[in-house]
Amino acid sequence: MASAASSQFEKAKDNYQRYSYARDNGHMDFVEKAKRCESFYRGLQWEEKIRKRLEMAGKPVLTINEILSTINVIQGEQVNNRADITFRPFEDGDSVTATALAKAYLQISNNNRLHWKESEVFDDGIITSRGFFDVRMKFERQMRGEVDISVLNPKNVVIDPDADKYDPDTWSEVFITKWMTPDQIDATYGEGKSKALKQVEVSRFETAYDSIDNWEDSFAGDTTQRDGDKPKDKLRIRVIERQYRKSRMTEHFVDPRTGDSRPVPKSWSKTRIKRTQNTMDWRIRQSRSQQIRWRISADSVTLFDEWSPYQHFTVVPYFPYFRRGHTMGVVEHLISPQEMFNKVASQEVHVVNSSANGGWKLRKGSLQNMDIDELEKRGAETGLVLELENPDDAQKIQPNQIPSGLDRLTVNMREYIKAVSNVSDSMRGFDREDVAAKAIQAKRQAGAIGLSKPMDNLVRTRYLLARNILCLIQEFYTEERILRITEERPGAKMEEIPVNQVQEDGTVLNDLTLGTYDVVVGSTAVRDGYMDDQFEEAKALRELGLPIPDHVLIASSHLEKKNEIIEEMQQDPQAEANARREELELAEMEVALQDKQAEAQRKMAETSLAQARAEKTSVDAQKTAMDAQTAQSAGPEIALQYEKMMLEAQLEREKMAMEMQLKREEMAMDAKIKMAEAEERLAAQPAPWEVPVGGAGSTTPRNP
Repeated sequence: MASAASSQFEKAKDNYQRYSYARDNGHMDFVEKAKRCESFYRGLQWEEKIRKRLEMAGKPVLTINEILSTINVIQGEQVNNRADITFRPFEDGDSVTATALAKAYLQISNNNRLHWKESEVFDDGIITSRGFFDVRMKFERQMRGEVDISVLNPKNVVIDPDADKYDPDTWSEVFITKWMTPDQIDATYGEGKSKALKQVEVSRFETAYDSIDNWEDSFAGDTTQRDGDKPKDKLRIRVIERQYRKSRMTEHFVDPRTGDSRPVPKSWSKTRIKRTQNTMDWRIRQSRSQQIRWRISADSVTLFDEWSPYQHFTVVPYFPYFRRGHTMGVVEHLISPQEMFNKVASQEVHVVNSSANGGWKLRKGSLQNMDIDELEKRGAETGLVLELENPDDAQKIQPNQIPSGLDRLTVNMREYIKAVSNVSDSMRGFDREDVAAKAIQAKRQAGAIGLSKPMDNLVRTRYLLARNILCLIQEFYTEERILRITEERPGAKMEEIPVNQVQEDGTVLNDLTLGTYDVVVGSTAVRDGYMDDQFEEAKALRELGLPIPDHVLIASSHLEKKNEIIEEMQQDPQAEANARREELELAEMEVALQDKQAEAQRKMAETSLAQARAEKTSVDAQKTAMDAQTAQSAGPEIALQYEKMMLEAQLEREKMAMEMQLKREEMAMDAKIKMAEAEERLAAQPAPWEVPVGGAGSTTPRNP
């Protein structure tokens, strides 16, 4: 027992020594910077001793928080840019399983309200320069386990001081600290774990100045508790959760065709491993690799010490600007111009106030109706009356003139803040009214380029988060499940997707545990803006003449009860029948117009033909008379040739008349065919909310 206790003490001591090394080599510098940045963001921008000294001197102390409005614009860029995560099959993966994995990620994202938590991490990053997700399995609500995503306080995450890369897979260790009471420790890590801690008032470690009862971030603010201020059961102890890499022998799947290797999930049973090995034709071999060890301690007590069940650290970071292990946010670069802005604005007000009254010069004993102290307080009042023995005994001191250029300093400070933050007036919505809308949009897009790096690093964090979640899905979502997902669209119903479902032939439907997949990170606009664009496009297409159904326009609108309207349309076939009747009437009108145009062209052609025939008849008559005379004088042979020529001319005229009649009949037939085709097309087209399912006339409802 003594040996085991000694071993536990040594592990806790080693844990704290590693934590203190990381804390004293960079982390405390970050904490001080983070506290100052948060104070400026919240509007606490004056040092307390300077504020008190200025107030005692009667000088104004102004705080005009330009940082808050600037950060709000950057936060708006993130809110309007949401992640769209999909998975791409790689090597032995397939597209069907990739789609199922994307659905599983969507369910996890919805259950954890990831879009709000991502905003919190983004805010931590741009304000303090560091933000952190924590991704692990939880079993409170789901007995088979589910992925849980939480947001960590960046001041409680201590990074390996020797790390210099963005990806935590390159770090040797990471620490997560928190303050807990002995009762909370018992509830989390097991009954009796805090027994040795309840009587502790100071740490057993020599350098552990922050191990027992120190400040924390809470609604009560930053507080420091001293001995005797709280009962013993409210004693707070720093719990150190350390995740670090250590070499060990492990089993790996090996693909003999490609040589690729992947560790065998620790949570898999032997049956599962054997089935996977036979299905994929993989081999298993023992090899030494870097695995994650998980150790948790509270002062001198070891609470937990086991191998981690995960392939990655649970911590996923977000750094707006990252350079070789150095993190930078946005607020820290705005502190200097903000301080200068407050000082200049305060000085400007002070100069204006002092110019109203420069003071008085009095002959000693000349003031009759008040004393000197009262004159000092009331000297700047309007309508002040002084009673003097001699009017020349008092002189008003002329105040100093306002220095030229003082009013320009505040304008310059605002410009400095815009230049440093890359947030222009166009992005704030403060453009002049005479600027064209296209010019404003172009300037906003150009301004967004200045924020490309923080947004690109956010995409990088989304990739790391999705990668870790993918590993948890493939390792822990091994049994048959039903994923229930409701997409964000009007009228959408819950969709149930079975995964890891064994079929009658022995195959597994949507086997999430097999295959290799790559994460694809896209982005989508915020929902409201997206719906506005969809509505405008649908309306424009309908105006162009395309048959966009009514329910499509309603679904993309912002009507309060659009789902109910769509359902009523689905339950009222007469509304769609009326719409179809209107379309048929429009088609009939179009055909009738074509008929009228064809008839007019026919009449014009007949008129022209009749006129041409009349002219030709007159000419032929004259020619006939002349030819007859010539024929009589020429003899019988000439007369025969003449009769033959006349017969050919008559046949040609009859042929032309027949061709004209055929063309008129063809035009009429084409118009009738178009009319019939339009009627058949409209009659055969089902209603937008119905599809045929059985025999003739059988329909069933579907979602728009």
